[in-house]
This record gives sequence, C-alpha cells and structure tokens, in this order.
Amino acid sequence: LEIANYLHWYIFCQQLVEAESKEGRGRLRHYERAQQKLWHALERCEKGRSIIKVLDQQHNLNDFLTRLAQDIKNGRDPRPKKVERLKAELASAQNTLFGSSGGVRLNMNPDILAAGIQSEDAEVFKSAMMPL
Repeated sequence: LEIANYLHWYIFCQQLVEAESKEGRGRLRHYERAQQKLWHALERCEKGRSIIKVLDQQHNLNDFLTRLAQDIKNGRDPRPKKVERLKAELASAQNTLFGSSGGVRLNMNPDILAAGIQSEDAEVFKSAMMPL
C-alpha cells in the first residue's frame, strides 16, 4: 500500500506541476503514461483494486478540502460567518467522506487512518495567505 500510495501521489503532483509549466508538456505526457501504467497494474489483482479505492477516497477528501478552502478564502463574508460556514460544511460532509468506509488513509502517511474531522475545532485565521 505504501509504495503504491507514495508513487501515485508523486506522479499526481508532478502532473499538476508540469501542467502549469510551459516547457513541461513533454514531461506531462511522461507522467500521464506512468500514472496509466500504475493504474493498470493495480487493476490486475484484488489487492490493487483495494488500493485504488483507498486512492479514490484520498482524492475525494483532498478535493473537498481544497474546494472548501478556496470557497472560504474567496468569500466576502466577515470572518465569523466564514467560521460558521466552515464548521457547517465539515460537519455535513462527515458521513460522505468517512461514513461508509470507516475512515480515510492519509495520502502523506497511509499508515494513519483518519476516522473523521472535528468540525467544532475548525477555525479561519485572519491571514489572507492561509485562511484555514
């Protein structure tokens, strides 16, 4: 699990970097092919398909948190309203993100299984650089 997890996230992040780089188009295709090869190798066995499910859960969590952070950052509401919205969004997404699977393995350390988010402890900082 660990090697496949780290390899997937390395390739995924490199794809994002190369997609934004003007001179990285050739390397982007290289990383896309590497990602396809990894995915095909994982699809061949039962253990690999379970790793794909873990990676999908990680992407769902990552996408949700990224979208929420951008929405909160770009919002024009005063800080107390942002905090209230953040807590409400995190609480409502609890079952969607963690409910059926019993937790999500963290992408930076797949040995750790996150069972949920403590939405009541969420905070929005006053900094424009790092709002959450």
